[in-house]
Amino acid sequence: MVKVGLIKGDDRFDNVLQALANAGGSVKQKIRGRVMIKINTVMEDELLANTNPEGLRAVLEFLKPLNLDRVVVGEASCKDAKLFRKCGYAALQDSYGFDLLDFNTTGYEELELLSIAQEPLTAHITKAHRDFDCLISLSVPKAHSDAVVTLSGKNMMGFLAYNEQWRIHGVRDFSNHMAESTQVIHKNLRTLLGKVRPDVAVLDGFHSFEDGPVPQCGRGTLVEPKLALAGSDFVAVDTVAAMVLGFDPQDVGYLVYSVEDGYGVGDISQIEVVGTPIQEALWPLKPAPTIDVILGWKGSDHA
Repeated sequence: MVKVGLIKGDDRFDNVLQALANAGGSVKQKIRGRVMIKINTVMEDELLANTNPEGLRAVLEFLKPLNLDRVVVGEASCKDAKLFRKCGYAALQDSYGFDLLDFNTTGYEELELLSIAQEPLTAHITKAHRDFDCLISLSVPKAHSDAVVTLSGKNMMGFLAYNEQWRIHGVRDFSNHMAESTQVIHKNLRTLLGKVRPDVAVLDGFHSFEDGPVPQCGRGTLVEPKLALAGSDFVAVDTVAAMVLGFDPQDVGYLVYSVEDGYGVGDISQIEVVGTPIQEALWPLKPAPTIDVILGWKGSDHA
């Protein structure tokens, strides 16, 4: 059985720390050497859609006694490192001794994705994607207008060069090409996850976003599920998170593909949820208003 820590409570820091502890020894077994914490800072105006500094503090507290070689916190989605300070991450450095890294400063490799015309579309993935011994994904789960729901697997989009995340959608103006985009977004996430995926997944769902406009990365309605999930199998963590947030994991294409590709466990009967039971943690999010369209990926050739 794969363990997933799930906690519902009134303190974000405690939730994240306890979820990690509940996930069991397999988490600590994966955390070694050079550890990279992949945060999410896709929003410059709605900071609650980004990784919260208290959630990050909890992960850093969990890492503190583990005698690691180096801890790096970063991502490539933000325009520059100023947003790291605006989000409150830099204020934690004196206490925890980690490095903040704008992945855009590390150089890039080419990654071939698909356009909505099903033709090759070249993107650039930061070389930081291979410079660690353990990758921890730390992000906010939320309803999404194109990919159904944002979970730890989708957080890997932040390894693409700044201003190239749109290429995952297959077209820059994806809000006006929703039907076509939904046919490629999960395939492109599958390609990306073939390059880089979490060793440890942490979802800080103290706040979340539901419903909302298109495109929607954090502009929907703010809600407070007051949840945290963690585990050493990102597929299992994302599967439980999808269920808790009211989504069928089989509707989330990149999660379906991750199971098919052998990246983790998606069968809930093979997952032990430790902490708050799923039924007690349930907080169904209102899906994006485009849900009928974005589920069209299931009619595409996804084998």
